[in-house]
Amino acid sequence: FTILMAITGTVLTMVGFFISPPAGEMWMVLFNRYLALFAIWITTILTLYQKSYEEKLRDKDTMIRTIVETAPNAIITINTDGIIQTMNTVGESMFGYRVGETVGKKITLFMPEQYRAKHAEGMENYIKTGIESVIGKTVEVEGLRKEGSTFPLQISITEMLLGDERYFTGILQDITERKRADKELRRSKDEAESANKAKSQFLASMSHEIRTPMNAIIGMADLLNETNLSQQQREYVGIFQNSTNSLLNIINDILDISKIEAGHFELENINFDLHELVEQVGEIMAFRAHKKGLELTYHVKNDVPTLLVGDSNRLRQILINLIGNAVKFTNKGEIVFRIEMQEKINDSYILCFSVSDTGIGIPNEKLKAIFESFSQADSSTTRRFGGTGLGLTISRQLVERMDGRLRVESKEGEGSTFFFTARLGAQSEIDRRVIRPEHEADIRGMNVLVVDDNSTNRLILKETLQSWEASVTLAECGLDALDKIEESKNISKPFDLILLDYHMPDINGFEVAQCFRNVLHMLDTVVIMLTSEDLENQLTELKKLDISAYMVKPVKRSALFNMIITTIEKKKSPVKEKGSKGKEPAADKFAQTMQKDSSLRILLAEDDPVNQRVITIMLRNQGHEVATVNNGYEAVEAVASEKFDLVLMDINMPEMDGYEATAKIRNKEKETGEHIPIVAITALAFKQDRKKCLNAGMDAFVAKPVQMHLLFEAIDKFAPVTANESTKMPGIAKSKKKKKDDGKVFNKTKVLERIGGDEELLKNLADDHIKFSSKLMSKIKKAISSNDIETFVYTAHTIKGSLGTIGAEVAYGITLKLEKIGKKGDLSKAKKEYALLKKEVKRLNIALSEFIGK
Repeated sequence: FTILMAITGTVLTMVGFFISPPAGEMWMVLFNRYLALFAIWITTILTLYQKSYEEKLRDKDTMIRTIVETAPNAIITINTDGIIQTMNTVGESMFGYRVGETVGKKITLFMPEQYRAKHAEGMENYIKTGIESVIGKTVEVEGLRKEGSTFPLQISITEMLLGDERYFTGILQDITERKRADKELRRSKDEAESANKAKSQFLASMSHEIRTPMNAIIGMADLLNETNLSQQQREYVGIFQNSTNSLLNIINDILDISKIEAGHFELENINFDLHELVEQVGEIMAFRAHKKGLELTYHVKNDVPTLLVGDSNRLRQILINLIGNAVKFTNKGEIVFRIEMQEKINDSYILCFSVSDTGIGIPNEKLKAIFESFSQADSSTTRRFGGTGLGLTISRQLVERMDGRLRVESKEGEGSTFFFTARLGAQSEIDRRVIRPEHEADIRGMNVLVVDDNSTNRLILKETLQSWEASVTLAECGLDALDKIEESKNISKPFDLILLDYHMPDINGFEVAQCFRNVLHMLDTVVIMLTSEDLENQLTELKKLDISAYMVKPVKRSALFNMIITTIEKKKSPVKEKGSKGKEPAADKFAQTMQKDSSLRILLAEDDPVNQRVITIMLRNQGHEVATVNNGYEAVEAVASEKFDLVLMDINMPEMDGYEATAKIRNKEKETGEHIPIVAITALAFKQDRKKCLNAGMDAFVAKPVQMHLLFEAIDKFAPVTANESTKMPGIAKSKKKKKDDGKVFNKTKVLERIGGDEELLKNLADDHIKFSSKLMSKIKKAISSNDIETFVYTAHTIKGSLGTIGAEVAYGITLKLEKIGKKGDLSKAKKEYALLKKEVKRLNIALSEFIGK
């Protein structure tokens, strides 16, 4: 438009110039006309531009005002004196003032009285120093409405300059609803935490209230079962025990799932031996499987690490649950438990566990439901097989806490396989010293025949024997075994050892043994029979066929090795064995036997008279002297006035509970320098309860209902092996004088009971022990001198087994201590125990020599 006006004005001027020829003063006239036209042109341009600019300003002002007025928050502008310059309509509704009532007034109009002086001081300080306090920040303050009520505000303040003037703009948000929501959320959270706490307290209370009477029920059933009963009475007691144990398992399941859901569940990290754990599970589940005629086998791959770190108790719980379910839902066939190495990640291993069965299987549509709480495949399954339906739920959550996953593959009518993975740590260098068998060279190169109709068993035995570098031949039945034996004779490579299954489809193990003993005349071959049932009542037949020993499946790897070594050395012995080898007694059985004959002075603090009676009978049946008190106050007085070897302390007692009583006993011991073992006995079953007991100064924790073997394990762990010969306990309970018991040196009677009364066999065992004990004692002494922990631990373990077999209970107890010392990796305390062992072994060998007539 400007260009157009300029061109038009120029054209008009030139036209006028040429139409009116210049003459005289014509140039001045033309110049004036041009100036007039130019002025008109300039005025027009300026006028049009001003109108356009004003329109743009009006549009921008309208837009800004619209934005401010439609903003969801209040917007207020003040100057440096705190005078309100502008306020939008949201501010009107927020504070209750109209804009006309606020513009020109102090901003303190919107502040409660107590904040006004502080605001003025802050504004003045900022103007003087420029130090910001709230400028550019978002803060929470209180606002004051026109009608006098206060409310929470969130305000963000910015600064702006207009010319030489400084202004401050505040954007304000009423956060009343947000505060109310936060308060409601905190209230809900507090209620949830309170409910969670109440749930935990309820669980603890229920645990105590249920376990306390169950302690009496289970304890009295155990004691009743040890008395002289008729066959019918014993059957009734068996039903009684099974029912109470089932009830206890249900209670434990409910408490476990509740603890997990309440977030009160933590896994432990302790050192454990995987092979030992697997063998323990096998022992526990074998009876149930064999009772149903099922074959139970386990297979740990050779590359699977043995010494691990993790929660072995919870891992055992998962395995027992899965194998227990397999036994429950399988009527014929086999159950196979496998462990394989999946992956190594830094200092941890991912292991894959699986449990397969040939049972009823699970329909596809039910596979997911079985992992839900209180759920099984269907209601008929619950009615038929029983159970809480919690086992798999607990197992799944335990597996997930081990960074693993539990899943199942199943086909209805053909069986199921449960798989789970678990992350387990590797033990430190000193903890994972591998103790190699001393006699491994005796197995290396042996020619072994494995006879078993179960293919899984054959595979497991083959891998186990080959890992010991033995040559292995497999036979799948009795007839096949006889063919293999005949072939070996033809090539002049006879078998050194035969592992012979008892139950086989064509001819059983006894018939096979009879054939190669009487027909093939294999008199020098060592035979170990493997069976799914106890052959105690067939010892005569075993002896007649010169079967060296028998082992109940599933066969322990370590027990098999020891059995092979023992039987091979027995064959090489110059004293011909006439008897038969019975079952190898377990070490824990000897520990319990030793404890049973070692009288201790025990103080029992228990307020419940029934439980007091039950535990007292248990202890006295084991030969211990027991004094009882009814509360913590009496326990403190008793410990202060009399000498005890150990205190069994209930937690919940009147007048003074177990925690306070323990604290007082420990405080007193600080003056005397003594320490009496205190074992907590409580119905509180949570892990935090156990920690609380230990933090209070107690040495061990036994949960109610008290199970005898757990109680005696705690006593064995924390009490001295030999009883304290201190004075009697007048004023508390009368004590019987400890009787002399020479059976602790060599308990001939009990050993004969274990081996079927075969005195000739016992003489052979005694003779072997005399020969090998001096060699083993020398190795222990040398290992202490050279600080060879590996040799020390293995040798202590070896002589411990020998002492246990021969019934040397005191010496066995000393080797238990030696083995524990070695496993801690410090032999500085071993010399004292070695001296005691040397003295005891000397006494033992004298007694054994007298027995065999040397």
